[in-house]
Amino acid sequence: MILSPAAFVLRNKIIEIISKPEYQPGKKRPDGTEITFCNEGWERIERELGFDTSVLLEIQGIGWTGATKICDNAAAMAKIGKVWEVSPLQAQLFANLYGIPVLAAARRKIDDKFHSSHVGTVAPTDSPWNPATGPDIGQCGSALVQGHHTAYDSFIKWGLNNPHYYILPLKAA
Repeated sequence: MILSPAAFVLRNKIIEIISKPEYQPGKKRPDGTEITFCNEGWERIERELGFDTSVLLEIQGIGWTGATKICDNAAAMAKIGKVWEVSPLQAQLFANLYGIPVLAAARRKIDDKFHSSHVGTVAPTDSPWNPATGPDIGQCGSALVQGHHTAYDSFIKWGLNNPHYYILPLKAA
C-alpha cells in the first residue's frame, strides 16, 4: 500500500518522540526498578498531533495515568462515544491513509502481578496486511518492545490481552 503524505507526518512524529532520551527504557526509580514510558510517549504523540488526550487521563495528567488506566478509560469512553473503537485493520488503514494516530492498548490480565498493561500508537507501514500479526505499533517501553513492532510482538507475545484500538477526538481550538 502506498502511504499518504499525512501518514509520513504521523510516522515522523512517532519516530521523533520514541527516539527522545526521556522515553528510552532503563531509567531507574529511586528504589532501583526500571521505569518505562509507554503511556507518556503515546500521549505526547497524540497531543502534538492535535488530539485530545484529556478524555483518557486522570485529572492530574499523564504522570498520574498509567497504561492500565488508559486501557480502562478508553474502553469506558468508547461505550459512551467519547472515543471510537476500530478494528485492527481499520486502525492500520486510518494510520496509512489519513495519518490519524490510533491508540493501541492492551490490558494486563486481571490476575497478572508481573506484567503491566501497554499502550502504543498504530504506525503507518507499507507492509502487506497480516491479520495474524496485526497493525504495526510505534511505542516506548522496555528494551524488548521499544521501537516499531507488530501488535503480536508488542502485546500478545508478552501475555497481554488482545489489544484494542481507539481514535481520540481532535482537541478543541
